[in-house]
Amino acid sequence: MRQAKPGVVFVAAIIALTGIGFGYAHWTETLTLTGTVETGELELEWSCECWDNDDELKDIGKITCSIEEDTLTITVTNAYPCYEVGGTIDIENAGTVPAVLTGYEIVPPDDVTYEYNSDTGEITLYYEGDVMATGSITFGGDSLEQIDNVAYIYFTIHFTNPGLPENWEGTFQVTLNFENWSPPPQ
Repeated sequence: MRQAKPGVVFVAAIIALTGIGFGYAHWTETLTLTGTVETGELELEWSCECWDNDDELKDIGKITCSIEEDTLTITVTNAYPCYEVGGTIDIENAGTVPAVLTGYEIVPPDDVTYEYNSDTGEITLYYEGDVMATGSITFGGDSLEQIDNVAYIYFTIHFTNPGLPENWEGTFQVTLNFENWSPPPQ
C-alpha cells in the first residue's frame, strides 16, 4: 500500500477547509440592531414661605427662610415665650421622572438639640436640656415617597417658657436628599 505524501495531505486539508468555510459563509447571515435610549431628568425646584404670630402691637420676633442649592436655611431672631412661627416648603418636580425623598439632615444651632417623632410629626426643641419649643411637621400633596408633581412640608414651632433664654436667636439648616423613583423589585 502506498502512503500519501505529507505535502499532498496538507494541500488536501486546506482545500477541504476552504470548501467548508465557503459553505459556512454561504449559509450565514449577520444582523445588526441599533437603538436609542433616553433617560429622564431628575430636577426638583423648591421654595419656602415663613410666617409668625407677631401683630402690630408686639412685632418683636422675626423668622426668615431662604434656599441656596439643596439647603434650606431658617433663622429665628428675638424669640419670646408664646412666639409661634411656621412655614411651608414647596417641592415641585420640574423633571421628567418621579422623585423620592431618600433622607434629610436638620442641623440646629449649636446650643439646641431636638427630637422628632416621624410617626406623629411632633418635634421638640431643647436649649441646654430644657424644652424651649414644641411643634409639628406635616406633609401634603404628593407623597415624599413618589413626587410626580408637587409635595409640601408644613411646620409650626411654638416657643415656651422657661427653657427659652432671653434674646435667643438661631439658624437651622435643612438638607433634603432626593433620587429618581423606581418601582420596588419583584
